[in-house]
Amino acid sequence: YFEDEIRNMQNSAGVAMIDLDDFKLYNDIYGHDMGDRVLKTVADAINHCIRKTDKLVRYGGDEFVILGINKSDEELRDFIEKLFCNINSAKMPFLDHMVFQHVTISMGVVNKTVESGYSLAEFISSADNNLYVAKKNGKNRYVFK
Repeated sequence: YFEDEIRNMQNSAGVAMIDLDDFKLYNDIYGHDMGDRVLKTVADAINHCIRKTDKLVRYGGDEFVILGINKSDEELRDFIEKLFCNINSAKMPFLDHMVFQHVTISMGVVNKTVESGYSLAEFISSADNNLYVAKKNGKNRYVFK
């Protein structure tokens, strides 16, 4: 699915790589069913923030990629803040009795256009590198370049 979506993208190529902070703990402590519920809730929170032309893809495990978020830098920062707020405040009543009652994310973002000469593989790689920097510097943050 992910490869098909990349092939179908034509003009916009902004990419956000999202990783749930400490997600392994949800699966290890509460089980995979609880982890699946967390993933679905986060995916719903992301879907409420993106446009119909953007594509949300579960990239693996606890990582998501948003394709096509090409916006001005100011619009993108507003979008990222809205996304963080939406995920951090997502209702997860099934976690009320748990140690971890809300989810945080880290994110790497690249905002360029296809015309800039980058391949989509380079966008993904750059977003992943930005995500790595965000994780290295702490959690619940993003790096945007």
